[in-house]
Amino acid sequence: MPNVVVAKALSVDPQGRTDCLDRALEAAGFFTILAGLPPSTPIAIKANIGPASQCAYHYYTDPVLVDHLWDRIEQAGFHDLAIVESETTTSNGFSSATPDAMARGLGYRHPVTNLSREQTRRVRFHGHELTLSERLFSSFTISFAKGKNHDLMWFTGALKNMYGAIPMDKYQSFHHKRSGLDVLGAILAVNLLQTPQFCVIDWIDGVDGNEVCYFSKKVNKVQIERLHARPQRIIAAHDALDIDHFLCRKMGYDAAAMPLLTKLRAEWGDRTGRRVKGEPGNQKYRVVGDSELPLDDWRRLSRRTHWKAVLQDRIPFISNAVIGANIRKYYFDAELFERDGPQ
Repeated sequence: MPNVVVAKALSVDPQGRTDCLDRALEAAGFFTILAGLPPSTPIAIKANIGPASQCAYHYYTDPVLVDHLWDRIEQAGFHDLAIVESETTTSNGFSSATPDAMARGLGYRHPVTNLSREQTRRVRFHGHELTLSERLFSSFTISFAKGKNHDLMWFTGALKNMYGAIPMDKYQSFHHKRSGLDVLGAILAVNLLQTPQFCVIDWIDGVDGNEVCYFSKKVNKVQIERLHARPQRIIAAHDALDIDHFLCRKMGYDAAAMPLLTKLRAEWGDRTGRRVKGEPGNQKYRVVGDSELPLDDWRRLSRRTHWKAVLQDRIPFISNAVIGANIRKYYFDAELFERDGPQ
């Protein structure tokens, strides 16, 4: 039976966070997996980088943790490493909003590869074409996600994190189904065609409540504190579906009601035979270091906020003013990007 490993941080200073990551990786057998790979294996760390509009609002994977993972992999004898992320629509308007530029502002020590500027491959999924990164077809990929709420998908974990590896104009192509695939379809496609071989979720802190990632003006310290929970956990597992199922339940959501989990489980069973169709509540894995009881101080996304996001996604001409949404998915402030930097 596969394991989902949870390590709890004893402190949230950099040393406490990296120690927590080390314990999660060791307990999940990550270095045993690496030992079975040729040293020449290309390794891609898919971090959740951005665009990050305000550094104090930690909805991106902690750079300290990502850099530490790179260091540990390099110490294990691997040198073909890349931290990867693709551009979003924001990059069209702000040169500082590309993932490589954002990473420098966020304090990454190691370089970040912008997959939108690399070689790509056209593939088909359910009769529709999409573009995927050529690099990830040949790499051992680690999905290093940030655990947080998400207005459209309910929550972000290892599966949703892989959406950011698609090197195309995701918001224009998948929102409103302009490519034929919606956001859920694109997430299913990239996880089935470029399945991550190992998954880590940075859940030291996370975005909860009824807010999304971007603000039209600078938010103050009190507002930011109100939007944050601090689970002080890092989660690790071999399987992206297992780790997301655990995260979903730990956040207090009903895993059986999450299309991201139910549809991927059915697809995975159809294509690989690794799973049997059924409700994700039947998921078979062992939790090490924690229970699946919901976290007391995690505020779930409201149905009202989720359905506003769904309406805006399906009917693009409905504005925030019409539906009264506080969703600012397509609004970005240049001054906020200029101010980004490690805090």
